[in-house]
Amino acid sequence: MSRTVSSWILSSARSSIILQGKGRWYSICIPNRNKIKWKLVFSKTCPYPAGSCSLDRTFSFPKAFRHTSTEEEHFSFQLSPAQINNILRAGELSHRTLDLNGKNANSVLRFESNQLASNSPIEDRRSAATCLQTAGMMFGVFDGHAGAACAQAVSERLLHYIAVSLMPRQSLEEIELAVEAMKPVRPILQWHRHPNDVEYQEIASQYFENLRVYWQHLLDLDTEPGFSLEEAMICAFKRLDSDISLEVQAPQENELMRNIALQVAFSGATACVAHIDGVHLHVANTGDCRAVLGVREEDGTWSTLPLTRDHNAYDE
Repeated sequence: MSRTVSSWILSSARSSIILQGKGRWYSICIPNRNKIKWKLVFSKTCPYPAGSCSLDRTFSFPKAFRHTSTEEEHFSFQLSPAQINNILRAGELSHRTLDLNGKNANSVLRFESNQLASNSPIEDRRSAATCLQTAGMMFGVFDGHAGAACAQAVSERLLHYIAVSLMPRQSLEEIELAVEAMKPVRPILQWHRHPNDVEYQEIASQYFENLRVYWQHLLDLDTEPGFSLEEAMICAFKRLDSDISLEVQAPQENELMRNIALQVAFSGATACVAHIDGVHLHVANTGDCRAVLGVREEDGTWSTLPLTRDHNAYDE
């Protein structure tokens, strides 16, 4: 409703008229020194003709009702450049990748990301991590819908599934033996998180157990585990999607975990993930999210190259 009201106000501000029509919102121009504020009223009929609103006069409606509880409150849509900048940069992240010696450890010297919410609470998520198996860097963007639960879960889990898919048998056996002996498990990823990023701590142990089932499945394969990057991405996407569907069907004694599993399964998310290692770039996506490569030419101009194809209703 607020977006609709705002559009009515701005439309009226441009034309300086009162909008006619039964049961519509009307805007009233109220002069206030150098600023013009807009007061919303609601009326079944409009007693004044369209175009009769001007800056030197205001109108009162004998039976008017505002959509807020404060009768004298007016609306101002003026933001300072500093306020606009703060809103646009609130979700900004800038990270320079260094190794323990303070030198660049990867072909990715620096990365930046940002988020700008179109709804509240925000439904989108992002992930960035160094894959300790390949020393490559992985970046993910996840556009949630019907809530943030699925995008949240996928942002926490998908990069782990890709990393496990890339591990050779020896590495998988080492982490399995460590879990069996209740010893610390060697990290699989080095995360690069934004301070505003959140995690489902309550269900982290469940996520780890299901990841363990996945690497146990890889150990049971007759062939040597350790896919190519293309195979690892495809397998990880499909396996996580399957796990999300199975988790909501499994009996849960913990009500909180069951509720989270339900929210994850009944919402949804797109996913776009890139793995960068040296000159090698691999990108995988599901849903209508897109990766675009920007290239700076020798003359200083920029060109763009889409790296993914949108997965939507237009793609049979």
